[in-house]
Amino acid sequence: MQWPASHIDLWAQYLGKEPSPDDRIEIALAAIQALYLNSHKREGDPAKRIDEFLLFRNAWGDVPQQESSITDLLTEFGHHNKAR
Repeated sequence: MQWPASHIDLWAQYLGKEPSPDDRIEIALAAIQALYLNSHKREGDPAKRIDEFLLFRNAWGDVPQQESSITDLLTEFGHHNKAR
């Protein structure tokens, strides 16, 4: 069974605004961690934000992407173009 595209678009819009139940659990745990650490931090230290405890968000960070060719990738993984 395949869902109509309009249903998939509707779910995408909903999940773009409302976190899924699994994400809600992660967010609640992150909020508890931030609350605990912020209540026990030293005076003058910056407060921790909830998103600092959400490891699944922005997992790759701001890693610069560079262009590479398939030859570069094959060489990197040990598949050299050997003459036979």
